[in-house]
Amino acid sequence: MDFSALRALKDEPAPLYRKHESMPVEQPAFVQLDENGRVLARFDDSDERAVPDAVLCERTLRWGITPFLSGKELAALAENPTFCALLKRAHEGRKIEWDGKNHVGIFTEDAEAASDAIEDFLNSLEPDITVMDVRDWLFDGLSLFDHWSGRPLDTAVQELEEIALEEREADDGGVIIDGDIEQAILREAERIFLEGFHKLDKFHLEALTDAGRITPEQAAAYLVRQKKGHPRHEESEESNY
Repeated sequence: MDFSALRALKDEPAPLYRKHESMPVEQPAFVQLDENGRVLARFDDSDERAVPDAVLCERTLRWGITPFLSGKELAALAENPTFCALLKRAHEGRKIEWDGKNHVGIFTEDAEAASDAIEDFLNSLEPDITVMDVRDWLFDGLSLFDHWSGRPLDTAVQELEEIALEEREADDGGVIIDGDIEQAILREAERIFLEGFHKLDKFHLEALTDAGRITPEQAAAYLVRQKKGHPRHEESEESNY
């Protein structure tokens, strides 16, 4: 059995976690055993139409697993005697045969029992990390101005990244921030710009301009209105977002 792909995950904080912005929940994850005995774990970023033929024909086996496992816990599976023994039974009790249309996996009763036991084993694993969406982490009870004002964007981002790292280390890797901190605070700054009720400073406007989210003309007009005490822009002004 080849566990090198599992062991390679050891230093990754949350290798199985993936959540698309348009989706309410995270992507499912799985452990995979191919016909050559290679074992890996990853998130599922496909749809039913994109499932590989090797999986559909059971030449490659997959079992669901919680995406809330650290790389350290996943790498430890390669050393777990129960898990390794079950995989060996499933692998050695499988043969590949031609059924007239495809090469398919054929299993002994013991291999099928081992596969069921692997599913139960993986379902019993307890998540050892918590993943927070970056917007929840930044703005649950706090505002943009609590994190960034009066200094350049890269300085604020560096400070926030250091805070995130400190929180992770303080909780022994238990809290992972999902998402890009810089993009999250830029999106929030743009939202505030569009609302126009709060006063963004020159650093906010410079960063939004540099990111192409507003034009230099919009930034200049905003500053003029701000000096007059009316930061809210006209409804006709639009962002480039």
